[in-house]
Amino acid sequence: MPERIRIGIIAGVFLSRPPPDSEYPMHDNSVDLDPEMITHTTFIDGTRHHLVKWKDVEQLSYVSDSYANQKFPQLVIAYYENHIGWIKLA
Repeated sequence: MPERIRIGIIAGVFLSRPPPDSEYPMHDNSVDLDPEMITHTTFIDGTRHHLVKWKDVEQLSYVSDSYANQKFPQLVIAYYENHIGWIKLA
């Protein structure tokens, strides 16, 4: 079997929603902050959200996937590049 057929892709596990007592609020889109990094991705009410660490702000907050893709696409790409791994299938 060719090598490329025996290689599969795996991705991180996504939680269905944040815990009800989550310490991270939803980001207010009217406040324009500079993102530093995406720390986590999850689904909230059927929609993917990213937990973002903002520059010069201690509080992390969730932003919708569509907002992140529009405002800071390179950061979203970098997050997925760091969290997708390749494994060899036997």
